[in-house]
Amino acid sequence: MLSGTYILASVISGYPLFYLVIVFPFESPTDFLVYLARVLDALLYIFLPKFLSYFFRYMESRTLLARHGKRTLVICDVPYVQKNLENYVSKVRQSEERRLEQSDSKSNALHN
Repeated sequence: MLSGTYILASVISGYPLFYLVIVFPFESPTDFLVYLARVLDALLYIFLPKFLSYFFRYMESRTLLARHGKRTLVICDVPYVQKNLENYVSKVRQSEERRLEQSDSKSNALHN
């Protein structure tokens, strides 16, 4: 919502952030400065949601780089899909438990 508000305000007013900082103070800015400001504003528009998530995570003292992977939605509206999913999840849990037990036994052997 915040990024949408920023984009609406800057596009409607015609004065994005980097344009105001880089180009606006000069009476006759060079083309390079104008294009540089436009590129930086475009990059800000693209990455603003990610920057805001980092900002809010920092303010809440949470891990900044947590959950950068994709999230998957699985719809189990058919019984055979639900059964296959339950089997898969139970096998993944079992293999993870075995892996953790093995790593615990190795670390205990090293410390004894």
